Amino acid sequence: MSDSEGEYDGAPLGMDPEGSTDEDMPKEPEFPEGMKKEVLVEGPMGGWKKPQKGDEVVVHYTGTLAEDGSKFDSSKDRDEPFEFTLGTGQVIQGWDLGVATMKAGETAKFTIPPELAYGEAGSPPAIPANATLIFEVELISFTSKADLFGDGQVIKTVLEESSNFTKPKKGQEVVVDVVGKLRDGAEVESRPDFVLEIGKQSSGFLPEATVTKILLDMKKGEKCSCEIAADRAFGEAGGVDGKVPGNAPVVYDFHLKTVREVSDVSFMEDGSLMKKTLVDGEGYKKAGEFSTVNLSVSVRTATKELVKEKELKFTVGEGAHCELLEAVAAKLKKGEVAEISCSDKDVYASKELGVDPSEGEVVYTVKCIDFSDEIEQWSLSEPDKLALGQRRKDIGGQLFKAGRIRMAIRKYKTVTDQFNYLDSWKDEDSKDKAKELKKIGDLNLALCYIKFKLWDDAKKHCDAVLKVESMNVKALYRRACALVETRDFFNAIRDCDNVLMNEPGNADAKRLKQLAKKGQKDEDMKSKALWGRMCGAFGKMETPEPQPAPAESDDEGGDHGHSHGGQPCHGHGHGGGVEEEPQELRQAAAHGHSHGGEPCHGHGHAHGAAEPPPPIEKPHAHGHSHGGEPCHGHGH
Repeated sequence: MSDSEGEYDGAPLGMDPEGSTDEDMPKEPEFPEGMKKEVLVEGPMGGWKKPQKGDEVVVHYTGTLAEDGSKFDSSKDRDEPFEFTLGTGQVIQGWDLGVATMKAGETAKFTIPPELAYGEAGSPPAIPANATLIFEVELISFTSKADLFGDGQVIKTVLEESSNFTKPKKGQEVVVDVVGKLRDGAEVESRPDFVLEIGKQSSGFLPEATVTKILLDMKKGEKCSCEIAADRAFGEAGGVDGKVPGNAPVVYDFHLKTVREVSDVSFMEDGSLMKKTLVDGEGYKKAGEFSTVNLSVSVRTATKELVKEKELKFTVGEGAHCELLEAVAAKLKKGEVAEISCSDKDVYASKELGVDPSEGEVVYTVKCIDFSDEIEQWSLSEPDKLALGQRRKDIGGQLFKAGRIRMAIRKYKTVTDQFNYLDSWKDEDSKDKAKELKKIGDLNLALCYIKFKLWDDAKKHCDAVLKVESMNVKALYRRACALVETRDFFNAIRDCDNVLMNEPGNADAKRLKQLAKKGQKDEDMKSKALWGRMCGAFGKMETPEPQPAPAESDDEGGDHGHSHGGQPCHGHGHGGGVEEEPQELRQAAAHGHSHGGEPCHGHGHAHGAAEPPPPIEKPHAHGHSHGGEPCHGHGH
């Protein structure tokens, strides 16, 4: 019977097909006044998902009148589960509200007031007017459905849930199995292991907007079926080599097998070396520093194969192979296959593999066959931690000497990170040695960053040393170099003065101080000239007629930088903006300021600043080095 006739017809049918909205289905079991829920049987352990609006639900139920307990209906008596679409007004509002709070396998008792059931009309003869109803409902199952565009043209039904929470993003590559059918079930195409980039149109396939909407709503491992109207499919023209007629709706099944995640594996963490996962590995553990890895490696360019599946076995982090392999090896899971494109010859060139630096852009495909676990630093004794730190420092020095600065930076960072917190160390002698290793790491990191013209990073590591050793000559000098390059001449002069206070004969600090003084003088002259021009402009402005001062004020103005007698006021040289560096400073910088015979590296601006001190130094009697060897912590 229809609801208009007012007769109950075997299910709690809705009074108003539009009477249930999103607001009617709160995510939490909070109901309007008079409605109650009592859980009789909990859902299975670990279950968490609840049906949403548009989902198809399957239930068993028994309905009774609250007034006398008499039963008016039961699907169990008919041995026939009841199916409906949640949240669309197919059932009474109390059911839409209540079932939305249930998990599959759960049984609950709902007390539903008349305004959420059949109201004043009732559903005679079974349900009288203004009747409060009690329903015992078992949610047998539900099928997730979603109206992806909100216009009914793409309806997604989840066929198989995934326990993985990874969702693809626009621009990522995915691997999917796709089967396309007409509404009558006739298959029109099948694309197993189909690789596509989300957000990019694939030739001969569904429209990009439709595919993107579907895939962005899926989780890795999920299977779904999508009913797609013609306007969101192949339109009037049809498609798939004529197999889909014009204006024909279609059904496409998707299995999202893999999301090819892209991650930064570069040592500088600057996005210069990106790993794209082609095949997921096992579990979550990855190789790490000092793991022994067994890799299968192939290398190609756009036009030719350079290396065909060569197997390599080496210890990660010791510099045995090119920077690309060292970087990616520490980021692989067992069984993972990844692809890395690179055009930097200093990163991809490999003597061991015979990859020449002249190849241009190359593509490495790397599979991790197996690896040993990395060192569990937290479990080491204090002496073992010191030995590990020393090993890292020594490898960093070797890498720097070989010109592999990026790898040296990564190695020195592991030293400073390792000894960043020492409060829990018990042996004071060991703690002092750890502090010394951290200091060496910071000093050498500052030098590495100067090499790369990363002045702020260099300054940060100098600051870390000076925080605990305020007159460390190396830290002061290296910070002064960074300050000159960032045009902070005042503080650069101060640091040079502190160096010279400890080492009066330090020729490098003297030269750097002179360069800083020259820069400061030129800055002052520019500021003074700018201030003078500003004051001169004020002096040429038309002077308004004098106005009588307010009676209560005796302020006569005074000397505040205005013009006097038509002459401009000359400021003290600390105003205005910084302009291009004067020719005199460029000429002075071009001669450089050496540190152990090496120029101080400039940052490449047009003023031709000089080169920084030599990378890593040999200590001498004063602890101030003048060679190309790493700092070993002797002296300052």
